[in-house]
Amino acid sequence: MKGWFFGLLYLGCFTSIFAQNNNHCGVTYFDSIPLYIESNLYADKLYLGKEFITISEKVKVSLVQRKRLISGNTFLRIVKKCIDKSMLDQIEYRIVFGDHKTSIWHSISQNPLLAELSLQPVQKIVLQFRRKGSQNLIQQTIIMRSGWSPLINGYQQLNLKDTSDSKLKSDAAYRTKEALLGFKPLLDNNIVLQPGNHVELQFDNRNICIDSCIEYRLWNEKEFINSPWRYTGHLLSLRNISANNNYSLQVRYGGEQNTKTYLIHALAFWWQKTWAIVLFVFAGIFLLISSPVYFVKRQNRKIKVGEELLKEQLKKGQYKLNPHFVFNAMSSIGGLVIAEQNERANEYLNTFSDIMRRTLYNSDRLFIYLSDEIEQLQEYIALEQLGLEFKFELNIDPEIDLDSVDFPPMLLQPTIENAVKHGVADLGQKGIICLTLLKKEDDLVITICDNGKLILDKPYKPGNGHGIAITKERIDILGKLFPKDKIRYDFEQKEAGTIVSFTFENWLT
Repeated sequence: MKGWFFGLLYLGCFTSIFAQNNNHCGVTYFDSIPLYIESNLYADKLYLGKEFITISEKVKVSLVQRKRLISGNTFLRIVKKCIDKSMLDQIEYRIVFGDHKTSIWHSISQNPLLAELSLQPVQKIVLQFRRKGSQNLIQQTIIMRSGWSPLINGYQQLNLKDTSDSKLKSDAAYRTKEALLGFKPLLDNNIVLQPGNHVELQFDNRNICIDSCIEYRLWNEKEFINSPWRYTGHLLSLRNISANNNYSLQVRYGGEQNTKTYLIHALAFWWQKTWAIVLFVFAGIFLLISSPVYFVKRQNRKIKVGEELLKEQLKKGQYKLNPHFVFNAMSSIGGLVIAEQNERANEYLNTFSDIMRRTLYNSDRLFIYLSDEIEQLQEYIALEQLGLEFKFELNIDPEIDLDSVDFPPMLLQPTIENAVKHGVADLGQKGIICLTLLKKEDDLVITICDNGKLILDKPYKPGNGHGIAITKERIDILGKLFPKDKIRYDFEQKEAGTIVSFTFENWLT
């Protein structure tokens, strides 16, 4: 008999290795009637020393087939000696559900498969064995499906710089029922994490037949996603935790419906808190408001500086005209004195002094009234007529209000002077200079023409003299200062004379 028993034990050990390599989950239950119980997940120790705990719904109970390989990976011994095989024909059994003891007794020899059941959570069944005709039980096997779900009995917060070996801690968690060193006990279902930390969770070790039988899924409550289930051992490390978020962690034993949910609150960094966000919003609004104002002021400052520079250049142009005009006037006076025309020279000098006073008065002004410019031109022409007997015609459009139009001082004088010196100087009384002011919509058009003859071999080119060059320079500067009110300068020389026109766009609006 001893040889038979040790042979069965040896056979059971061999089949244990065989079962592990073939991923079978079952237990060989050594009692008076040896049983083989199949279940996906079960506790590998008897509860209270007598109850077999299964976690899975499906349970299958069979007789141990002696002289065959036993597909089991756990051995639970209740008695030292099993009933002899020859006596199995005298044994009958029944399955009792709860307190119902009216089940029918069945003979063991009819079928090695005793029961194939689906148990509800916390449901218990009892397999009772007796000799036929006897009221005394020789064996009573209790199988109960637990309502277990994985329990977290401790947790540890770690920062991202922590480099501790999780593999060693995982092995330790599987071997002990105590909390690991540094792990805090979890008193409820809530875990609060400091900003930027991740967490390691230790599950309660219930002596389940498989270590990595716990499934979990984690999701952010702000963005619910039906996360897939993943397997873990008795130590779970969650590193994908972001600050200022709430997470739900759902756990269960592999493939089971009974779940448990834990809440993980990851606290916010200071810059994620409401007061900081409000501060950033107000700072952003302030920057949005102040930045354009600052840049506008800076741009206006640049524009103002640029305008001041242009105005200075414009005034310099006017200053350049004064010596040029004085030099030409003094030359004319000298010519009259040499010709002994003293009365004309005296009259020329008086008129010249009036013009100089007016010029000095307007020297710091960018604009004067058009009426003042025309009056000054008339004085200059009268001055030149003292030495040259040419005619002058002035035509003004009646729609033009000379006293309401601003005009750059002495802008037309160099052109009039060129018409005198290069156009009619040699024509005497036949020479004619005509000044015309016209209104074309919102534009002011001023035309200066003379009947000077065209010298074909030496045509006159505007800009060769200093006066015209200064005039063009002033026109360019005025165009930069007032880009919407441009001035166009046109020159045309014909056999009948020379025509110079100024077009002042939008000057009469």
